[in-house]
This record gives sequence, structure tokens and C-alpha cells, in this order.
Amino acid sequence: SGSIGQVHLARLNGSAVAVKVRHPRVGAELEADFRLLELLARAVDSVPGLRWLDAQSTVKQFGWALQRQASLEEEARWLRLVGRNFEAWGDVLLPAPLSASPSVLIETLVPGAPIGEYINFAAATASAHDPIRGRARQLSVAQRHYIVQRGVDIYYKMLLADNLMHADLHPGNLLFSADGRGGLGTIGMVDLGMTAVLTASEQHNFIGFLQAVGEGDGRAAARCVLRWAGGGGGSGSGGGGSGGGSGSGGSGGGCGSWGGGCGS
Repeated sequence: SGSIGQVHLARLNGSAVAVKVRHPRVGAELEADFRLLELLARAVDSVPGLRWLDAQSTVKQFGWALQRQASLEEEARWLRLVGRNFEAWGDVLLPAPLSASPSVLIETLVPGAPIGEYINFAAATASAHDPIRGRARQLSVAQRHYIVQRGVDIYYKMLLADNLMHADLHPGNLLFSADGRGGLGTIGMVDLGMTAVLTASEQHNFIGFLQAVGEGDGRAAARCVLRWAGGGGGSGSGGGGSGGGSGSGGSGGGCGSWGGGCGS
């Protein structure tokens, strides 16, 4: 169960499926919350020393993304688009939507357990009283390397090749199953309600930020973030289509050594 909905295991025509149900009154509660946030944002923007925050634009963008995430029909659309991008990757699985309405989504069941469960097990001693850690989820060294390497492959494909990114890719939304490719397993991605299509400038600065982090250059990373934030409202969840991205080159003010740098 999450803040917007909960997922149930069910059977449809003899096959196991996942049924995602939106919590009652989520739309009305989100609307009320953001009315209050908009009032607060106006107050913040009225203070001369805080106008650079542009709080009203931030609240508007955030609210728009969450409203889109609350529609399970929208999530079904993203599942189809992102699933199409990965259909040639036999070891990367996404749910296929079977039926969708704004409040209910029925989708195929992706095998595996959240990667977060493996992380939790590695961080603590297994306990018979803990239903997660008590499963003794242990990974071989080869499986650990596979999860990290394939995870990077997935992320960079979404960023560089597709420009259609899962924008909520935390360990609870990545599943690992030991059954599959070469005995190593498969990786599943779920909960695509928040999906991002970046503008050329956003993509360029994001790539530069990742490069700066990899090189340990904190100043360049900060410049990338500032340029990204200064570029105006992002595309957030939404946008058109799975293709037609800006490409890995992008345009606009880059950062890091990639694309000419953010300056020194």
C-alpha cells in the first residue's frame, strides 16, 4: 500500500494478475493540499529575498505531476510506452496493462521481490520474527554484479536512448527474480505512474551532473543543478511518446566536461 493506492494479488482467467486500486478521495485530497501549498507559495514569493525560489512555479509543477500520477489510466499508458522500449530485453520485465480506469489498473504480474528486501537483509541479521529478513534473501556475487550493471544499463537507456524515464525508480519499484537469464535472474520495473520526458536542456544538464558526480567534481555538479533549476519548469510526468527524445547530445548549457562544461 502506498500514498495513492494499493496493490492486490488476484486471478484472471486462471492467471495471476496484480490489481492496483486508488485510495478513495485521493483526487479531492490532493486538490485541497495544493490549494494550501499555493497560498503558502504566494506568501513566500511576496518576500523580496525569497523570490528567487519561484515557489509558485515549483508547487504548480509538483502538483501537476502528482495529479497525473493519481490517474491509473495514465500509468497504463506509460507502461505500454516504456514496455515497448524494453521488449527486446529478455531479462527486463514490465507489467502489461490488461484493463485500466482512472481508479483501477489490472496488469500482468512481474516475478520477483523488491531489491530493497535484499538490501535490508544484507544490512541486518535475519530474524524468524521478520517476514522479510527471515526469508534469508541472499545473492551471489555474480547476481549482485548483474543487478548493479543491468540497473545502470536500464537507467542510461531511458536517459540517453529513449528520453522516457521512470521517475520513481527506488529499490521498492525494482524487482529481482533469480529465475531467468543465464542463471542470474531478471529485473522488473513497476509503478510507472511518475514518468518523465526531459527537455534538451534538462537532459544535457542531467547527463553532465551524472558525469560530474562520477568524477568527484562537486562544483561542476552544483553548476549543473543550478542551470537545470534555472531553466524553467520541467516536463515532469507527461509529455508525448516514447521516442522523439532530444538525443544524448542535447543542447543548451551543459555541465561537467561533457558537452563543453558549465564554466569554471
